[in-house]
Amino acid sequence: MIRRALVMRLNGDLVFGRVYEGDGGSVDLTTVPAFVKACLVLLSSSTATVRMRPYTLEQDGSLWVYCLFESFAIVVEATAEEPLEWLGRRIITLGKEIARTNARVIASWSGGPLTGSDLSDLLDRYIHFGASNPSPDMVRQIETLVSNALAEQNVVYIGVFDAAAEMIAGNVPENHIAHLRPHIVGGTARPGMDIVPTTVEIDGYSVQLIRIHSLTVVAAPYPSDSHLHAARVVADLANSINKVIE
Repeated sequence: MIRRALVMRLNGDLVFGRVYEGDGGSVDLTTVPAFVKACLVLLSSSTATVRMRPYTLEQDGSLWVYCLFESFAIVVEATAEEPLEWLGRRIITLGKEIARTNARVIASWSGGPLTGSDLSDLLDRYIHFGASNPSPDMVRQIETLVSNALAEQNVVYIGVFDAAAEMIAGNVPENHIAHLRPHIVGGTARPGMDIVPTTVEIDGYSVQLIRIHSLTVVAAPYPSDSHLHAARVVADLANSINKVIE
């Protein structure tokens, strides 16, 4: 379970954070343990520290994961049993998106209330829903939805991916996953669902891609068919998945 996620400057200043247990909400500076800042400062000052590589610290039954970027760091507190590889991929993906969309906001931050950013939505998308494996029950429901769609719809394949481009359900071939991965992990984060699908051309297939929270739904029509049919398939499936998530 993820307990909290923090966006911090490399000097240890807290820029923004979210709590994902209890009542939730934003993080106050006084609630961040002193050792978190000390560890971050130590990492940022070391010439051996590698950017975009997760570092861990176990403290009082919690797993703290640090990942440093050019001008900020992501720090996540999780329970000790949280899969590190799974979590690390999401933190790296989140950091890349923050660097792309909010680097200037963080650089100009002066210590007051943070405005003009979508950090709350980004943290919720990549950390709150997606930092851990989806629950077994949720995975089963998504698998059922995908299986039903494959049986009912005349498309080449359908797939549902998490924020790190790992396929949760579906029959997307590996060579197409390789082409889709940059579009999945590099897309713009949104708190809800895309309004219309995106088209990705792969070897003559007009693959349709739509985002729903931290997940991405894809479908490929047959080359002789209109891409609009696959667009309806991903939109309908995304709506069904949205009901499962909510």
